[in-house]
Amino acid sequence: MEILKDLISKGYSGDDPLVDSKGIRYLEEHGVTVELFDRDLQEAVRYANADFIKGAEERASRYDENAALTISSDLEKPIMTALLEDLSASEIDTIIDMTPEFRFRFGSDEFFRVFTQLGYLVRVGSDVYPTGLGLLLFGENPQIFYPNAVIRATVRATDGAEDIVTFTGSIPKQAGDSHEWFKKVIGKRIDRSSAKRRDIYNYPTDVVRESINNALAHRSYDIDSASVHLEIYEEAIVIRSPGSPVKPISMERMQRLDAPYLSKNPKITYVFEKLGLSESRGLGFTTIRSLPEVYKLPLPEVSFDDPYLIFAFSRAYGNGNGSNGQKSVLSKSEAKGYDFVRLNSPFTRKAYEKALEVSEKTAGRHIARFIELGLVKSVGSGVKTSYEIV
Repeated sequence: MEILKDLISKGYSGDDPLVDSKGIRYLEEHGVTVELFDRDLQEAVRYANADFIKGAEERASRYDENAALTISSDLEKPIMTALLEDLSASEIDTIIDMTPEFRFRFGSDEFFRVFTQLGYLVRVGSDVYPTGLGLLLFGENPQIFYPNAVIRATVRATDGAEDIVTFTGSIPKQAGDSHEWFKKVIGKRIDRSSAKRRDIYNYPTDVVRESINNALAHRSYDIDSASVHLEIYEEAIVIRSPGSPVKPISMERMQRLDAPYLSKNPKITYVFEKLGLSESRGLGFTTIRSLPEVYKLPLPEVSFDDPYLIFAFSRAYGNGNGSNGQKSVLSKSEAKGYDFVRLNSPFTRKAYEKALEVSEKTAGRHIARFIELGLVKSVGSGVKTSYEIV
């Protein structure tokens, strides 16, 4: 209880970029095991604390002259070889224009106060220097200081030919440029089935956009030798992001695509949210989770191959792509069923039958196969039997 009182006195707020998840670290450093609420419960907590969260967001836009600035990552340290001229005034004005709480312009006294409090600038004596965060988010050419803070994109054709592109500039600029590039290279067809003609891309561009933006916002920027990679193959699209999931989120939660809201880089996520580049409150899996129902496409395989967190999106069921390397041994119909399992655990056989529109016999055979492969386990017995993902 004393730890919780001390935590409250430190002003813990998971949504306040000034706090930057320090509460979680404080608990863990004092021997407290932290487990985050599921996403639906997080939403309920946010609703109950709406007034407090609004106040936290307002505090983030103001500067307290007496506040003690705590450095929570190396990215908040000043880059002494950088100048204010290394920042893009136009990109900073864009975030200011999209943030109602910001009532100032680039270069004003209030701008310096607020951006210092947010960790994008640091005052050293009478001089002001950009931090790593400031350069990554608003720099004209942050690659001078962070050479691997880029997206390396590759298109690999079946004949072995490759087209390689590297996206540079600020990370919001990389997000926009890579999205426009992907729409061009993935190709599209024209749908004339309705009165209004529309373009349909050969893979959902909003899914890749969400995944790339997540990779940029939540990657580990302290792994100097690693970049974000976007690889396009005939059968799959693979996105590699440096760094493991932020604690206490486990790989199992990532693979089930039900990881709760928590950002590795809250002060980057703060800007991405304001610019509409990421789902608010952390990891955005909403569009990705819609793949089976909306697009009739499989969920991605999620894995970690040090130092990369990898999302591999199969471009069709039956391409052999699957979570934990297990879905590759499933039939096409079983793979579709396992996607239902990943999103709806725990589940009953009846629910499986209805969702997949299969017979009782087929549902039983699928579930038995999942159990055989160690993907699912049964809970309870008799009429109360249900199943959950392992």
